[in-house]
This record gives sequence, structure tokens and C-alpha cells, in this order.
Amino acid sequence: MSQQDAEVQRAELREPVVVNPSFADSCDAAVIWLHGFGDAPENWARSLKPMREAWKDWPPAQRWKWLHLHAPLVPQPCYDDVLIPGWDRLRTTGCLHVEDLASEDPKSAFMLASVEAVKHEVDKLVRDGVSFSRIVLGGFGQGAAVALASVLSLDRPVAGCVVLSGWLAPHARTLLDREKPPDTPVLICHGAEDEVVGFDCAHAAADALEAAGIKVHFQRYDGLAHGAGPEGLDLLSGFLRSWLASGAEAPAVAWEEEENSASESDGEDDYELNSDAHGEVKYICKQTLSKLSDDIRSGRNLSLDSMEALSAIDTLPDDTILVPLSEESLEDVSELLHSDAGAASQRFLELAQAALCAEDTELTALEWRNSCLLNQDEHEKYLDESPENAEEEKVPHEKLPAESTPTTAAEADEEHDEGKSSEHLAKKRKSDQEISENTEEASLSYANPAESSTMGADDEREDEKK
Repeated sequence: MSQQDAEVQRAELREPVVVNPSFADSCDAAVIWLHGFGDAPENWARSLKPMREAWKDWPPAQRWKWLHLHAPLVPQPCYDDVLIPGWDRLRTTGCLHVEDLASEDPKSAFMLASVEAVKHEVDKLVRDGVSFSRIVLGGFGQGAAVALASVLSLDRPVAGCVVLSGWLAPHARTLLDREKPPDTPVLICHGAEDEVVGFDCAHAAADALEAAGIKVHFQRYDGLAHGAGPEGLDLLSGFLRSWLASGAEAPAVAWEEEENSASESDGEDDYELNSDAHGEVKYICKQTLSKLSDDIRSGRNLSLDSMEALSAIDTLPDDTILVPLSEESLEDVSELLHSDAGAASQRFLELAQAALCAEDTELTALEWRNSCLLNQDEHEKYLDESPENAEEEKVPHEKLPAESTPTTAAEADEEHDEGKSSEHLAKKRKSDQEISENTEEASLSYANPAESSTMGADDEREDEKK
């Protein structure tokens, strides 16, 4: 096998998020979506959920399949070759500009492998009876760049391509030099204030595509940073109607409304989207998380003890940096630990790397404590103002006179438990030396490798920066 042949081997994508059509046996169109750098397919599945919910009873969309692909773990030069979800290698943590793209390798093995993987998904849809003209490819950031490169590498045009906050990769630019690239219409949306992917990247992409004879709709959003925004998502929905439903009128989509927890459909392969889980996070000491990640990469497996030790942040110094992790995802890792410690360790590593790279979500321990106090104050205010409390007109328990005693055995037990809880909190106060010992324990408390089951396949996931 030649070196060139080795470069175009298909990337092994991880488990996608699939939302099947209402009539699973009669799919006649599909949307393939690629998330951004460091992100995960669940997040864009949630972002586009309002459209699916609004259109669930609209006949044309009832036969559409949504396929949110899951990027492989790729060693990233901009993060000292740490494995981070991505479609290609990223060489800068600063804002990407056209001049940065000029120095990138158009034959990047990772880019070529990702393009082959996307083309493979298109081929599978075609084998299942979905025509090229009924398939839309799209993505955000780095995912948009690979989606565009994939469309240009196909032998036939597809229904359309969506490029949100993306760019024309060097590999894609070489594909434009072919005698006649596929005539796939392209929608490009980009924020003028994008601090991650410069607006000049979108402008250059639109110019190059139009020069090659490709129909482009280029939309600039003044004041928008790295993101899509309701206007961009609304434009996306309009183009999907145009490409897949001949522009037929569809129910309006309320992008700014919160997602509800209704299931997508009754198909057994559908991904259950839970908006509540999306917002629940647990803050972890960044230094401890980094050390734990390093140890996993060195071959050690995660254990329940090490995960529990991560949560001991109440007494950390005020200037300690904390990062958020999805509480539901951590629970999934804990459950997976019981059956496959190797797979659980890799899943945890994915979550950790995404959190460690997202500097804009960091908090100091002091900020976290202040936030907790604020939430507690708001909760108590809500309880004080609730109609139930107003009707009962009871004196709050903490304001009872010292000589007051519970009137029932149940209340006596409750008061005893509260006393024990206060005593427990007092015991949790530790010196800085004890905190350091806990941090070391978190990084060293691993399961015996001999007790771990064989490493399984990654089950999913990862935020996007590009």
C-alpha cells in the first residue's frame, strides 16, 4: 500500500446521534450534520430539536432522517497533541484567518480520513434508497469545513451544503481546481464578530466557490460572535424546506423558546433528548482533572473512588480553578465503570479534555461558592413568597425559639438528622495540607487493571471551538 493510499483510509467515527423519521421504514431524505472542534453530536441535536419538534406533524419532514456524526479523537498540536474530538488537526488556539489556512497541508491525513468517513455515510444512505438529491450535508466550525470538503469530493451533487462559522479547507480548495466540481448549492452563515473563525475565512470561501461556478448564498450577521443565533438557524430551516420540500410552507420554529423534554419519536433507535440533563453540571478542580487525565492516558483505569474524590471541592482555596462537567455524563461513566472500566476511562477522558479546553467556562472556587449562595438565596426567597407558605403563615424552622421542641417523633428524628448534618459539615473543613492529600488521592485511586474488563468501543461524545 502506498503512502497516498494510507492517507485516504476512512476515519473510524464514534457512535452518532440518530433521529429516525416518524415512518422509519420509508425514509426519503436525510440531513448529515458535523459538530465543531471539541464538541459532541448531542449538543447540535439539541440545538436543532426545536425545528424537529415544530415539524414533527409536517408531512414532508416526517420522512427525514437526522444523522449527527461523532468526530474521532485526534491528537491536537495546539494542545500538545492531547486527544480531542475533531475532524482534523488544529494548529492554533487563536482566531483562525485566511493566512493561517495557507500554511496548512492540503493532504492532511486526518482531513482526508474524515472526508472519506462522511462520504461513506452518504453511500450508506444511497444504498438504503435515499437519492443524492435528497441528502443535505452541513456542520459548524471545523465540522462545516469538513462537510464542505466532503460535498466537493463527491462525484454527484447533493441537495445542499450548510456552512455555519466554517471555512474552505486547503484540501477543499484543491477540489475546486477540478474540471467541474459538483453543482451543490451552498449556504454560508458567519458572524462578523467571530473571535474563533475570522469572518475573512467565510468571505474567502464564498468568493472561491462562486468563482468555480457554484451557487452560494452568503449571509453575514453583524454583532454575532462564534455561533449561529436564531436568525442563522431560521435561515437554515428555510433552506432545508427549499432543498428537501420544494419550499413548501412549514410550521414556524420558535428558536428562542426553551426545549421541552418530549421524546423525538417512538423509534427504538431514536436518541432520547433530555433538556434538563443539558443544563446540570458539576464543577471539578481543573488541576486534579488534568492529573487524572494524564494518568488515564498513561494506561491506568478510572475507579469509583477517584471519581468521588473529584467532587471534594467545598474546602478548596478561593483561587482554585474549577471547570464544569455534565452531571448526567459523569453518572453514565460511573454506571459504565461497573461493566467496562477501560471504556469508562476513555469516555471520561473525552469529557475531561473538552472541559479542560473550554477556558471560557472556568470559575474560581470563590466564584463557585458565591454562585451557590446566590442560588440558595433565590430558592429561599421563592419559598418565602410561595402561596403555600403565605397561607400557612408558619414561622420558618430556623427562627423558632431555642426552647421550641418538635411535637412529633418524626420531627424529632428530622431535627436530629439536621444536627448530624451540621456536625458532618463541620468535620469536612480541612487544612490546605489535607486538601492536597485529597487531590493526590483522586489521581492515584484507580481500579486494579486486572479487575477491569476489556476496553470496549467508545459510546459517544464532546464543545466546539472551531
